[in-house]
Amino acid sequence: MKTPLADVLANGQTGIGGPTSRANARGEKKYRRVTGAPRRELDGNRLGACMLGSDETEIREQQDRILALNERITRSVREAHDISGKQAAAFSRLRDQLDKTSRAALAQDSASEETMQRVQDMNHTLEALAARASQTTEDTKATRAEAENGNRVVRETVD
Repeated sequence: MKTPLADVLANGQTGIGGPTSRANARGEKKYRRVTGAPRRELDGNRLGACMLGSDETEIREQQDRILALNERITRSVREAHDISGKQAAAFSRLRDQLDKTSRAALAQDSASEETMQRVQDMNHTLEALAARASQTTEDTKATRAEAENGNRVVRETVD
């Protein structure tokens, strides 16, 4: 495995190693990064290399926390979106039901008005029939009286 130090010594250029992880003596996972830079004499000859190691454990842990938080936020946004979609669908169904109920109520109101008008028309017709029946009764009484009168005249004539 090539190390940043070997890289610097081999080609004389700065080398940056990727973060590596390993457990410390207590079993805690630690992340570190090693950077190597060549050291030269004033005449440019390579003298050696300078290595710098940095502990990136805290940065890596913060990155992991941020990633976990982003995942929870993403999940929450998806759930909110799903809930919003379900609510929109429920409101749409409710609006459709209210529209149907409104149309049914209007139709029932119209049918009630029509029925009321027909009942009024029938009432007028019955009143007219009652008036005709009353007139017929009067006419029948008058006809009967005339018939009785004619009967009496015929009897008197016969007598």
